[in-house]
Amino acid sequence: MNWQPGSESSPFLEDRLDQHGLDRAEVSHFEFDTHYLNDQRQCHGGVPEQQFFRAKDRRIYRVGRFINILDQTDIPPPLRPSFLDDNIDERFFWSMAYLKTASTHQEGLGAYLLPFAFLYNETLPPDEMDSVYMDCVCFDYRQPGTPAIVLWFNDPAVGEFCRCEENGLNPRTQIDYSRCTMSVANSYREFTARLFRTLEELT
Repeated sequence: MNWQPGSESSPFLEDRLDQHGLDRAEVSHFEFDTHYLNDQRQCHGGVPEQQFFRAKDRRIYRVGRFINILDQTDIPPPLRPSFLDDNIDERFFWSMAYLKTASTHQEGLGAYLLPFAFLYNETLPPDEMDSVYMDCVCFDYRQPGTPAIVLWFNDPAVGEFCRCEENGLNPRTQIDYSRCTMSVANSYREFTARLFRTLEELT
């Protein structure tokens, strides 16, 4: 992976990993993908230079910033004020810790998906949106072994959570992912190999 210069959120904090993985009581085979970890050690929470890709529906999507694993107290100075709140560093709003405060993500991801990057909303980059409303690229741990890569769509995922609640189903384990995800690749390494710098390279 190549990264946009200066896009790193902070140095990678190895000791924060266990706080932001999946619950092994629910997903006993969970392990972080080693290729993903190597990329994050290179540019933690950065923006890749190769962003365009196709999913299973043959549509073109664009990945933006990768999600960082910073807690609010980890963010190094100086303060980079967010457009959401100029007293809070923008890097916090790009973090897994922030997503865990958002009911939309906690309700709609279920037990088996781990988001790692935000998608553009058409031409609007993730850095200019509130991440709790964004669609994400996720690791899919429904099967043992190397996790697949899927797109997770925020609005239909929340709708699927509500459907589970209304029908007495456990949304953690009985959510119907076919209603809110799209297959992209069989592995993280395969996903990154399919990323292109320009739209023209895909057409």
